[in-house]
Amino acid sequence: MALTRGKKETSVTPSSIASRMGVVPTYGGDWLATAAESIGKNLDVQTKRIATMEEEKWKAQFSIDTYKAINDFAMQNRMNPNGFTKSVDPYVSELVNQVPNKYKGWAKQYAGMMAAREGQQIINRHYNAQQAELIKLNEDGNQIWLDNNLRNLEQTPYAEWDNQMFNSVLAEFSEKAVSYENMYNSLDPQFRSGLDSPEIWKRKHQIAFEGARLNSKNRALLEAAQILDKEYLLQADLNGDGFFQKEFIGKKEEKTNVEIALNQIKKNMKEYINNPDVDNLDGFSTLTNTTNEERVGLQENAMSYVDNMHNQMTTEQNNIKNGIAATYNKNINAMEASANKPYTAYTNEELTRSLNAIDATTEDRERIITANTKSNIIGALSKILFTSDTDTTQIMYKNKDYNLGQYNKSWVGTIGRIRELMLAEGIPESEINEADIKNQIIEQHIYDMTGKTSDGLSLEYDFAMMNNEEAMEGDFYKLKQYALNMGVVPPVLTKYITENLNNPLNLEIEGNRDTLVEIAAMLNSLQEIPSVNGMGIEGVSSDDQMLLSEFYKDYKSYRENTSGGIVESDFIKNWFQLHNNFKNEEADKLVEVFNKKLELVDKNVLENDLSTALEMASIAVFGVDTGIGPTSLLTAQKPLIDIPILRNVTIADREKEGLLMDTLVDELMDRLPQYMISYYSTRGKPVTERDLKVRTAKEIRNDINEIIKFALSDINAEGYGYE
Repeated sequence: MALTRGKKETSVTPSSIASRMGVVPTYGGDWLATAAESIGKNLDVQTKRIATMEEEKWKAQFSIDTYKAINDFAMQNRMNPNGFTKSVDPYVSELVNQVPNKYKGWAKQYAGMMAAREGQQIINRHYNAQQAELIKLNEDGNQIWLDNNLRNLEQTPYAEWDNQMFNSVLAEFSEKAVSYENMYNSLDPQFRSGLDSPEIWKRKHQIAFEGARLNSKNRALLEAAQILDKEYLLQADLNGDGFFQKEFIGKKEEKTNVEIALNQIKKNMKEYINNPDVDNLDGFSTLTNTTNEERVGLQENAMSYVDNMHNQMTTEQNNIKNGIAATYNKNINAMEASANKPYTAYTNEELTRSLNAIDATTEDRERIITANTKSNIIGALSKILFTSDTDTTQIMYKNKDYNLGQYNKSWVGTIGRIRELMLAEGIPESEINEADIKNQIIEQHIYDMTGKTSDGLSLEYDFAMMNNEEAMEGDFYKLKQYALNMGVVPPVLTKYITENLNNPLNLEIEGNRDTLVEIAAMLNSLQEIPSVNGMGIEGVSSDDQMLLSEFYKDYKSYRENTSGGIVESDFIKNWFQLHNNFKNEEADKLVEVFNKKLELVDKNVLENDLSTALEMASIAVFGVDTGIGPTSLLTAQKPLIDIPILRNVTIADREKEGLLMDTLVDELMDRLPQYMISYYSTRGKPVTERDLKVRTAKEIRNDINEIIKFALSDINAEGYGYE
């Protein structure tokens, strides 16, 4: 058979290859069965894997939930094992009951292990806290006990210190030491390491008690010395021993008994370093087995305690001294205030007793005796001046006879005689002031009339009763009558007028408007007094006098003639506003115009007018209460009152009289412009620049005559005319 070329097809399967390779036996059965078996095996493996995944997932979630729950219980009971157990056990039991059966064993074991771990931590914290609390309670209790005993021992009288220590403190100290040692031994090492050993603890307490003993001893020395100092300061027996120091005896550098005691304590503490048993005050409880280092510490603490006590005692002594000084000053000031007023001055016997009672210093004694002597002289002669008894040559006053001799019973004569009597009593010239004498005489007269001091007066003026002043209540009328009789306006009145006018007043307030009306009426009423009419009111400026005088005239006219047009409050406010504006805006212009107008007036005529006005003022003053109207300066009687500007006018030397008059006229001429401006500004309708320009020379002379008394008042107040 011949060979022919052709195509052969061959198929290859995995199993065939595997058979050839010796991997698997050659398949010899049903292929479908074989495939099913292979798939079944793969499914079993996958199922197991899924089951394992589900189990681990469940356990992880269980672990998370269980940890959170047990941790929450632990946080709520961080220091309370019993509370934790009571909370966790029911939770774990209920939790395990709800777990699938196949996980119960694992779940119970896991939850129990976690609860045990947290519980042990809580137990440890609780145990440590108990140890810390035990330490704190023991330390606090011991500290309270120690502080209380140290305080009591320091306050214990040193003579009783040993008995107190042995009979009371020592037994308690032994119990405290045992308690501390028991505590110390019961603690874990880490807690004991921060505490003193029982031996060191005992030693520290012994040192503390020794410090208290030193403080008690030093306190006793200082307090004994302090009692002596108090007795010396107060000059009284304070401790009941029937003795007190009347004078201090010590070394030059020692000013108090406390300082003596302090020096002794310093000496003792220096010796203490070498031997704690310094002197016979150191008893059986003295701790003698101390080291040098311990004694240095005790010495420093003791001296610190002593320094604090010394500072307290110094403060207390200063308070006593200040109290004594305050009481002394209060008494001495009250005595001086009485001695400075004639109506409250002492008799010589009363003053001596009072000064001795407060142990007055020499300086205070001399000052008050001088003041009292002056007041009594003033008081005696003020009585004579008030009664105008011209025949009196002696007077008994405050148990003392004053031989006065003959003298002029006027103000000038009385003040001069008072001056002479003061000098005779050894009072220095420098301490005699005539103005003060005059004021004190007035104060004495006011007191005699009213029974009140100036400060206690009721100064009121009812404008509606100006024509019946006698019926007014208050003291103004009495003072006015006094001024009429004595020729002097009491300073309390001028002060009242000036202060109320010059204090800033809100004229929207009715009370302030009433005050202005009141003081204007007072000033007008005082114009009836001859001395005021002639010379103005000493103590009230010319500007104020002119202002109030013009206001009074306008206000009186308003009250008498008003028909219900402008209300009173508006009238007063407008009047003062108008005059204030005038002063601010017109004054400078008027000065220039007035000076030009003055040139039109004959100087000789003007000087003659001023001289005449001055002479008439003098006559008005000198004629007060004499019934005599002198016709010339040369024949005038000596004035009842003291007017400085007129004092030198009562002379017999015509040449000197002329020179004095010329001087006064020149002074008035220099001042005319400023007075005239004030005068023009206080008119009911203020004089303007235009008004002044058309004023005649005669009108200018009349204006000058109107203001002369106010000008004289100012010059007189300045003391013009004194030699």
